[in-house]
Amino acid sequence: MKRVWPRPVRVGLACLLLASLGAAAVLVYQVLQTYGIPCPTRAITGFYCPGCGMGRAFSALMRGEIGLAFRQNPAVLLVLPWMGLYCGARLLDWALTGGNHVDRWVPDRVLLWMLIALFLFGVLRNIPLSCFDLLRPLE
Repeated sequence: MKRVWPRPVRVGLACLLLASLGAAAVLVYQVLQTYGIPCPTRAITGFYCPGCGMGRAFSALMRGEIGLAFRQNPAVLLVLPWMGLYCGARLLDWALTGGNHVDRWVPDRVLLWMLIALFLFGVLRNIPLSCFDLLRPLE
């Protein structure tokens, strides 16, 4: 028989997870301000990966500079809200019901299209034409 934790324990664990994520965000922000995160793909191949500029975009978001965050990595502002909404809905559903009722509303096609869009973003930001300059992170 599947063991289900009582609701107060699940709610407490969800709050603990959110507090831990908040603390981790502050810690990552401090590390990004001090050291930055170099991209190994960029260092080895010379190409921008879909995540290039994500650390600087996250840092700009933490300072409230949404335009700069978009300029560093547009995918962050396009994908992050959806991922946050999905993960938040899953966490809330688990905390309140102990189950997963969210996935039946999110078809696998949506996740597949998000992966395809990120792949295309990674390809387009490496094409050396001026029309794709906005997809590349600021150096």
